Amino acid sequence: MPSKYKIFISYRRRDSEGNESGTHVARAIKQRLQLSGYDEEVFFDYSEMTNDDFEQIIQNTIKGASVFVCVVTRDSLNRCVSPTDWVRREILQAKSCGLKMIFVNPNGEFMNHFPTDFPVELDFMRKEEFVTIRMDAGFENDMAYMIEKYIEPNVRYCGMSETTVGILCGLLIVVSIAVGILFVWWAGFLLFFGSVILMSELHIV
Repeated sequence: MPSKYKIFISYRRRDSEGNESGTHVARAIKQRLQLSGYDEEVFFDYSEMTNDDFEQIIQNTIKGASVFVCVVTRDSLNRCVSPTDWVRREILQAKSCGLKMIFVNPNGEFMNHFPTDFPVELDFMRKEEFVTIRMDAGFENDMAYMIEKYIEPNVRYCGMSETTVGILCGLLIVVSIAVGILFVWWAGFLLFFGSVILMSELHIV
């Protein structure tokens, strides 16, 4: 059964000092996406996690998603040096599944703080564009920009994927042309026989 979640939010719950800044940012992003109509399509494990197998839920959700949003706070990548780190594993799976990856830099605090022993398989992140989201008065504008540029083109329009919308638009065009041709044909047919009947009544034919 296909996953209902199309946007997966990855984040580090606590930084090296025990602060839950990543959690707060991820929750704010989820709430803003919900206000934009992505109500049931955002996976935020803080609220979605159940007693089921954690690893299986995460893997299946990423496989079924279209967009991977990763919140990167100042030192959130430090623990990615460990092969068992969950943020590292989520990033790598999203990459292997071909998801659109959006790396969010809250308040610009990350500033390329890659650890010295950063894993080689994550090196692609160094070339990625990090989207700065201001967690103050600029939050609304930054989120609107991110949604318009990265979310909408990759998730859906009116609850449907962009591919589905394209197919439906193509079918609509074909049907419209067919109806137009049939309408013209029937109009000509009725006009012809109407003229014949009229002329016969006037004894023209």
